[in-house]
Amino acid sequence: MGVFDIKLRTGIDIAGIPLEEHLFMAVVPGLVIGIHETIFGDGAANC
Repeated sequence: MGVFDIKLRTGIDIAGIPLEEHLFMAVVPGLVIGIHETIFGDGAANC
């Protein structure tokens, strides 16, 4: 069992890890970076 118990799984494993957990590994960091850039952006739009 991984971090989250996903009831509706695809049943596809990649290197022994469910496909859904691979998606979490891509989506969660992207979400964190997106939120950080939204809050603390470089300020170029304020010129």
